Amino acid sequence: MAETLYLDPDRPKNQPFPLRRRFTMEASGRMMARMQAPCSIADDGVARASALLRAHLEAPWTVARLSKSVGISRAALARRFVATFAESPIQHLTRLRMERAAELLTTTNHRLASIAPQVGYDSEFALSRAFRRHFGVPPGAYRAARRAAEVGASTVVRMAA
Repeated sequence: MAETLYLDPDRPKNQPFPLRRRFTMEASGRMMARMQAPCSIADDGVARASALLRAHLEAPWTVARLSKSVGISRAALARRFVATFAESPIQHLTRLRMERAAELLTTTNHRLASIAPQVGYDSEFALSRAFRRHFGVPPGAYRAARRAAEVGASTVVRMAA
């Protein structure tokens, strides 16, 4: 992977975040696109934490590690996440991971075993279990249903034209 984000949880609070970056121009564009929040978040600390989670879904995040990375106490970060997103930081991370897994399932032909590490799961079985819990269907059924819906929609458009 061309982009690497170095996180230093022990960084001084007056030092800008993130501490250091090494990336190519192409990776920079991809990283910035991933870090953009879908909506405006008024709380800067929560926005930085959410952007970190979004940019590094594969990282083994804990609330303690995330709070150190953004310079906010664990309790304050958790409280501010609930106030902003109506979910805890870990619930937010899980939702982001599931959204990304669903996107990869529908837009690529990658196997679940190659998608799992990209979204922070150690095995395809762990991802499959979490995916089923989140969406109510297994990943294979989700992929098949989404692709069938896309084929049906494109067929309707072609026939109408």
